[in-house]
Amino acid sequence: DHLDLHTFPTRRSSDLLGLESFATLSTGEKIVNPRWYRKLEQRLKEAQQRYAQHKSRRQRQHLAQLHAKIQRQRKDFLHKLSHRLTQEFSLLAIENLSIKEMMTNGRSGLNKSIHDAGWGTFIQMLGYKVERTGAKLIKVNPAYTSQQCASCGQLVPKTLSMRVHDCPHCHFRCDRDLNAALVILSKAIGWEPAHGLVPLKPAPL
Repeated sequence: DHLDLHTFPTRRSSDLLGLESFATLSTGEKIVNPRWYRKLEQRLKEAQQRYAQHKSRRQRQHLAQLHAKIQRQRKDFLHKLSHRLTQEFSLLAIENLSIKEMMTNGRSGLNKSIHDAGWGTFIQMLGYKVERTGAKLIKVNPAYTSQQCASCGQLVPKTLSMRVHDCPHCHFRCDRDLNAALVILSKAIGWEPAHGLVPLKPAPL
């Protein structure tokens, strides 16, 4: 079996909302993004404000406990997901993204989302776990993965707010992230999309 993972930031209207899904698989499955930091962000702000006002040992400990809770939840999720994928699939394909560069050049909201999702840690976990299982992890050039059609290979320009891939050339229509996942998989195994990785049944929209 082969698997692709596709992830990218999502923007709606004029607001950067972070990551809609942690990953989309070429099987059509979407991995929900738990958003650990975002869920506790308000509590963290309140704890930071109280500590700034009082500088008490108790407030410092409470703040440290909140950060530790987020780290434990993130690490547990990433370990379980990377274990599951490396057990289920013999080949995993991901975009060769520079997480450090994305965080350096991104806006603060995007930086928080990238850090919260733990992409860098997840890729590291996949790297050493495939060595244990004998699976392969292939990193592909991310250029045009969101724009190319998985069926015919033609470029179909999209804005980040467009959630459906609808090719005017071959009329292949599916979820935008699934299309990108199929393109990444085709690159990983050395096929051009036009050579027939699809026909696949498009995911319900």
